[in-house]
Amino acid sequence: PDLVFEKDTIGRHFSYAFYSRKLSNGEFVDRKWLVYHKGANKVYCFCCKLFKSKLSKSMLASDGLNDWKRLSARLKDHGNSVEHLTNMNTWNEVRLRLSKNQTIDDDMQREIAKEKKHWRQVLVRIVSTVKFLQKILWLSMDQMRNCIKIIMVIFWARLK
Repeated sequence: PDLVFEKDTIGRHFSYAFYSRKLSNGEFVDRKWLVYHKGANKVYCFCCKLFKSKLSKSMLASDGLNDWKRLSARLKDHGNSVEHLTNMNTWNEVRLRLSKNQTIDDDMQREIAKEKKHWRQVLVRIVSTVKFLQKILWLSMDQMRNCIKIIMVIFWARLK
């Protein structure tokens, strides 16, 4: 469903046309980095917002732009700026590393997954043991629930 873009005081508004630009050879290229914020009625540069430097002066990286009259020229200038190109390269490198699971916390993520798997197996064994005890000792459902509660309290206390 198409959004209805808020108009400014003289009737101008954002347009879907801003999401692409026409090259000199007539080809259209998507501006995948351009983000429209409906609540603020402004546009931002996704990668510059994420990776901007403290010295950044780009409105697309900070406060956003809603100068719809000059937006085409501002987007063209921004898209060709060194800062934007640097931030785009940074985003592309991060995206590539994420897709290959080569992030800085990759080892930590693998360790967390290993821990989760271990404790899940421990819980399965506890529940299996209690069910086994129920069959052998003919525990009622209430007795079995109490037994599980006691085991869980002991289990969680050991985790801390």
